[in-house]
Amino acid sequence: MRIQTQLDDQRLKKLRYLVETTHASTSEVIRQAIDYYYSQINTDYPSAADILTKSGFIGCGEASPELSTSYKSELDQILAQKHGDH
Repeated sequence: MRIQTQLDDQRLKKLRYLVETTHASTSEVIRQAIDYYYSQINTDYPSAADILTKSGFIGCGEASPELSTSYKSELDQILAQKHGDH
C-alpha cells in the first residue's frame, strides 16, 4: 500500500533524526513505528515476555554471588539434604 501524508516541521525533524540515527530507510522507520504503536495499543495478544512472566517461567531469585562457579557443590548439598544423604 502506498501512503502519502503531510508532516509538520517537528515530526519531519524527528523522522529525519530517526532515519539518520538508525541508517534505516524512511519506509522502514515508519513500518517499525507502526509495529511498535500497534504492540502498545493491541492488548488482545500479550507479548511472549508477558506470557512467560505471568506463567511464572520468568522470575528472580537470590543466591550467593559465587553461584556460577559453585553451583555443582551447592546442588549436591541440596540433593543430599532432600534425600537424607548428608
